[in-house]
Amino acid sequence: MSENVKSTSLRFNLDKAADRKAWEYLQTMDKEEFRSYSHAVATSVNYFFDRYYQSKDDPYLETREKEERFVQKIVEAVEHTLGNVLPLFLSGYVAALCTAAPDGTMVIPKSTAGIAAEDSADNSGTDEADIEVNPEDIPWDYLDG
Repeated sequence: MSENVKSTSLRFNLDKAADRKAWEYLQTMDKEEFRSYSHAVATSVNYFFDRYYQSKDDPYLETREKEERFVQKIVEAVEHTLGNVLPLFLSGYVAALCTAAPDGTMVIPKSTAGIAAEDSADNSGTDEADIEVNPEDIPWDYLDG
């Protein structure tokens, strides 16, 4: 045996719940993921002690990780809900702002479009000019996500 290979033996007392559980894990482990008992034990020991020393240096590590996962779930839920509801909301809002002209174009009153009369090229009268939009000119595909 090479001097870079260290050998040890493990003993599992199957009368003890923790030992029995560890033994059952070793018996049912994924043989493609863990090539041998040595690989499974080395991976487990490294993971355990890495976490142990991290939590010893940072006692709030687990709490912070749980909070980050919780916040991420909230963000994903809000994104999902907005993705489903926002197109319908926006289309309703746009429909409420627009009125259809007899030729099929949509007319958006200038006052609701947020354009001030002084910004318009038509300053001759007190009436605000309406904006005409042809629905075929609007790229509606952005609503699909």
